[in-house]
Amino acid sequence: MDGQTSTAVIDPNALNIYEDFNLKTPGKLAASAAYVFGKSGLISFDYSYKDYSEIKFKPTSDPAFATENSFISNTLQSSSTFRIGGEYRLDEVSLRAGYRFEESPYENKQLMDDLNGYSLGVGYSFGNYYIDASFISTEQERQQQLYNIGLTDSALVNTINNSFVFTFGLKL
Repeated sequence: MDGQTSTAVIDPNALNIYEDFNLKTPGKLAASAAYVFGKSGLISFDYSYKDYSEIKFKPTSDPAFATENSFISNTLQSSSTFRIGGEYRLDEVSLRAGYRFEESPYENKQLMDDLNGYSLGVGYSFGNYYIDASFISTEQERQQQLYNIGLTDSALVNTINNSFVFTFGLKL
């Protein structure tokens, strides 16, 4: 700034007041089906659909919201999720497996790609008590911008989440 000094006063007692606004989020359409094999097992399928491009800030007459709403409708799209799973019982032992696929809500899949995941589990029933152990894994690629200013390059990040879940339960 041509050798000039600027001073900024930060007051922790300052109160920022913003205009009221509403955020309309998209609805979700879901359907499920299952087939039961007597008392020994089942296969289930779930499907859901959500149109993320329908997210809207209101009032839409506000210029800042109009810009944001245009960005949302040009960047996001509808997305489907598919889940299939099964369980098989051998007396007190239950074996489970599942697969999950979620379409990216972004039109440009380089920003965030589809998510894939699977799960495996085993359980044992002691009558009114049970224990379960499961492994859940998901994977998704996305572009992550390194900094907001200066070096604004992005890096391809492949995120893999693995979880082990152990449960002890009581049936009442």
